[in-house]
Amino acid sequence: MAPTFTPATTCTAGVPDTAHVQVPAVEGVVYRVDGQVVQGTLEVAADATVTVTAEAADGFVLADAAVREWTQTFVAPQCPVVLVPVAPQEPTFTASVCTDGEPGPGSVTVPVVEGVVYRVDGRVVEGGLEVRLGTTVSVLAGPAEGFVLDPGPQAVTWAFRADPADCSPGVVVTPGSVAVLGVAKVGLPLRAWTPGWGPRGVRLAYTWSADGAVIAGAESATFVPTAAQQGAALTVRVTGFGAGLVSSSVVSAPTGAVAGRPWWLPEPTRGVLSR
Repeated sequence: MAPTFTPATTCTAGVPDTAHVQVPAVEGVVYRVDGQVVQGTLEVAADATVTVTAEAADGFVLADAAVREWTQTFVAPQCPVVLVPVAPQEPTFTASVCTDGEPGPGSVTVPVVEGVVYRVDGRVVEGGLEVRLGTTVSVLAGPAEGFVLDPGPQAVTWAFRADPADCSPGVVVTPGSVAVLGVAKVGLPLRAWTPGWGPRGVRLAYTWSADGAVIAGAESATFVPTAAQQGAALTVRVTGFGAGLVSSSVVSAPTGAVAGRPWWLPEPTRGVLSR
């Protein structure tokens, strides 16, 4: 018995649905496609060419006049074009920055968006683009084939201008004095003394070190040595900084070696959990 070939007649989202091959159930007959035994309904591509062969099962023989092979070439239906909506992303602009006192060019980074094509002066562009100082670059985004920009018009344009960065020297912080006040003993507070820093409004940052090694978390104007610093010489680095200022740093002279905790100073207590 011959198979039944049913072509695809419908489309889904602009793509043809599958065609079907119905293999009959005949006692004593084995049907194959590409050497594989098949039965029931087969789904194949809408434009596939399928050859079904028949052979006798064990204990059976085909009649001399029996047809042993059927070939069908399906023709896919014409499907309407369905455009996929896509939204373009804005390129990223990086302004000019100073290098060795000179302004460098700006740059535009074009994003990768499936279904969107970016062009500059009619040329497809990808990745990073240099924008020369004093020039403007216009980036046009449009849909690739099979896509549509949604919502809005089918072209979006961004313009980026690279103005030179201001590389004139900033105001340099006037460093003042830095000294460590206090007695270098475990448990006794030390304080950074910082007169004479300028200009007005300058901010100060502190970094304490023991024998030249930075002490983690010691970043305020005061510091209380612990047993971990006993025997080490302490210094404090003070850095002046602020908006529009060129920072400056000064390191204090080292203290003497941190002595042990005074006999009269109690050990720090730890919190006790109560029930």
